[in-house]
Amino acid sequence: MRATRWISSIALAAAVLVVPAASAGAADSVYWSNYEGDTISRAAIGGGGGGNVPISGTTVEGPYGVAIDPAEGKLYWTNWDGDSIGVANLDGSGGHLLNTEGTTVDGPSGLVIDPTTRRIYWGNSEIDTISYANLNGTGGGNVNTTGATVMTPYGIGLDRAAQRVYWPNNGGTSISYANLDGSGGGDLDTTGAEVDGPAGIAIYPDRNLIFWGNASGDSIAAA
Repeated sequence: MRATRWISSIALAAAVLVVPAASAGAADSVYWSNYEGDTISRAAIGGGGGGNVPISGTTVEGPYGVAIDPAEGKLYWTNWDGDSIGVANLDGSGGHLLNTEGTTVDGPSGLVIDPTTRRIYWGNSEIDTISYANLNGTGGGNVNTTGATVMTPYGIGLDRAAQRVYWPNNGGTSISYANLDGSGGGDLDTTGAEVDGPAGIAIYPDRNLIFWGNASGDSIAAA
């Protein structure tokens, strides 16, 4: 199981965590989580090397997915082994745990931020739910997934225009979604694409496409 977690973490990091220079006051960077090493790392896209983010004030326990809030210059990560969501400044200072009162954090896998509603979403792979928390620290709740499959969600993506979150069901053979207005969701039509232990997800809204990695099938697929 741990190998599958590692694959998914890499896919998520590569898909979403490019941070423009203006948001961090430094060179454009990419961030990723190291589940095995309990660290968050970064590297400059244009060269110049990288290193681990020196996070202080909180713990990093089996991080499995990261998300960046450029507007506030914040870094978020899931603590799979600690059942919590961590947050720190991009330079690692000011670390603490996000208030998740009112929601569930159990085997959190993947993170995505909605900059409009100022919420962060993740999948709970141990109990098969999708949850959110408000970035202002006022707690959160669980997303209504009625009509959708939720089976070991490994990763999460956001379609801002459609106001939906999508996730791959690593324990099954489907890609699912939920509407953020609380009206439930469904399973995506993936006819013609391989869905075999899907892990990690990325959305390309301009082309109306969604991509995922198949951890069991050793392939990348789209719908």
